[in-house]
Amino acid sequence: RDFERLTVAEIMTRFPVTIGPHHALTEAASRMLTHHVHAFPVTENRRLVGILTRTHLLYAFIRAQAAQPLAA
Repeated sequence: RDFERLTVAEIMTRFPVTIGPHHALTEAASRMLTHHVHAFPVTENRRLVGILTRTHLLYAFIRAQAAQPLAA
């Protein structure tokens, strides 16, 4: 089909892997690697509450590293 006529519904993932808002960031990062995805819909009680991306994880990692004292 012509690209300009394709719709999101025709190419989207119908049953994406999701994660809950209370999971640890390490679990989210591990699942992203396992499932080869760059983002997760965040769901609670089967309702979308947000999106978690690899960029979010990277920012959290950098903040955590900046908060740690340098080793002598």
